[in-house]
Amino acid sequence: MNHALSFICLFILLPCVSLAQTLRLMTKLPAQVNETSGIELSSSNKVWTFNDSGGANELYLCDTLGNLIRTVSIQGAWNRDWEDLAQDDQGNFYIGNIGNNSNSETDLSIFKIPNPDNVPGNSVTAELITFSYEDQSAFPPADNQKNFDCETLFWANGNLYLCSKNRTIPFDGMTYLYRFSDSPGSHVATKIGEFDTDGYDTFDYWITAGDVSPDGTKLCLLSSDKMWVFYDFQGDDYFGGKHTQINFPSSTQKEAIVFVDNETVYITDEDWGTEGRNLYSLRLPVFEGPFNGVIHNVPGVIEAEAYDYGGNGIGYYDLTSGNEGGQFRTDDVDIESNSDQSEGYNVGWFEMGEWLQFSIDVQFDGNYELQLRTASEVEGQAYIEIDQVKVGESFNIESTGGWKIWQSTAAQTYSLTKGEHTLRLIMESGGFNLNYLEFSGAVTAVEMNKGESGFMVYPNPAQSEMFVESMASGRLVVYGASGNVITSLELETGQTGVVKGLSAGVYVFTFSTGEEVLTQRVLMQ
Repeated sequence: MNHALSFICLFILLPCVSLAQTLRLMTKLPAQVNETSGIELSSSNKVWTFNDSGGANELYLCDTLGNLIRTVSIQGAWNRDWEDLAQDDQGNFYIGNIGNNSNSETDLSIFKIPNPDNVPGNSVTAELITFSYEDQSAFPPADNQKNFDCETLFWANGNLYLCSKNRTIPFDGMTYLYRFSDSPGSHVATKIGEFDTDGYDTFDYWITAGDVSPDGTKLCLLSSDKMWVFYDFQGDDYFGGKHTQINFPSSTQKEAIVFVDNETVYITDEDWGTEGRNLYSLRLPVFEGPFNGVIHNVPGVIEAEAYDYGGNGIGYYDLTSGNEGGQFRTDDVDIESNSDQSEGYNVGWFEMGEWLQFSIDVQFDGNYELQLRTASEVEGQAYIEIDQVKVGESFNIESTGGWKIWQSTAAQTYSLTKGEHTLRLIMESGGFNLNYLEFSGAVTAVEMNKGESGFMVYPNPAQSEMFVESMASGRLVVYGASGNVITSLELETGQTGVVKGLSAGVYVFTFSTGEEVLTQRVLMQ
């Protein structure tokens, strides 16, 4: 590696997409940290780190210019093989004494300490967490089962997570995800997931570090010449969503990674002859798709700040850089807090030509009414596109008399087809705040399936209860907008049933006679 270079090119492999990123060399770390194997943030320009196996029981605070600022000794701890460092939402640090090269160690431990930034003096006493793997019964196991080494530790929602470093012979490329409580004491690490790296050699495919983003939507796992980014998962099913592999052009002993914000990571590598002992930064590529992996149901409410991932020109289009309101997300859309109907956020500072995109799932073919929840001191206009085709008329957005005085626009009606689509709200003129978009069913007339085998629902729309008159024996099932079953009735020929207790919204009534299934869309106001 040529240390005179200020950046290293990366290549990202995505289906049908080839992107380039830069891994920026920030500094060479102090000589005292020659085997850096875990890092955590003190601030955007300072990191805590340590040396791995056999190093002193010490944390080192370094700045991004390569200076050693402070050393803190960890009492009540031992460094058999420190491998990673994690931090919880209260600022506590977790030092992972989790290395297990031989797969035979039985003193696997984690040392919990308060945030060293807040510790007076040069030492702190650790609380002890010990653990064992639920699926390890031999020490060491057979060569083809040696997957109990670990160099990855991260924290989320009161739990600690480990990803195994694979030492199987022959190498099978698998890493396993384990979880246990962050409380001091003895625990059993439960296996909750697995990921196949499709690897064929250990050095470039075993997992050497990992971290989860502050908003919990991305997990990064590191190796010597690549990293994997996992996203669009639910809860802590980190391997259950999507992932992208990022390849580095050179292979060094990279053993530490930490998120600086939701889109940026710091990476370090160990001193390795003429290479390594460096601190790098990387801006992650943009991943497309619905916010937090959740597609918005129509009918329903779409919060303005829940626009799609993808960055400028994909999930949104914004003419100015940075988040003017400084809230909720860290891209270029301007988001601020509000208390319209409950505590939440709104998007503002719109300019002509800007837009937001939302992934939507229309539940049924039909007409829907859309209203925008806005606040403004001036008038504005906007229109929508479905799958990048303009539909309907523009919204005329009136002045509400203040930037925090909210009202809903007059409704526009759109004919939508069932299924997944993209919706863009495009600003013809700016100058208003947007809290949310609200779709409701535009059912205006009774369109019944009549005849000897039919059924009738009335009134439609209804205010409190609906009556169902059957022309044949059958079973009535009432579905909500998301397809969930609300209630059901068995009806005989000529019988009239009553449906009560439905909240406002669009419902689908189906009537099955055994020979056919009839469907009616209804509206409860």
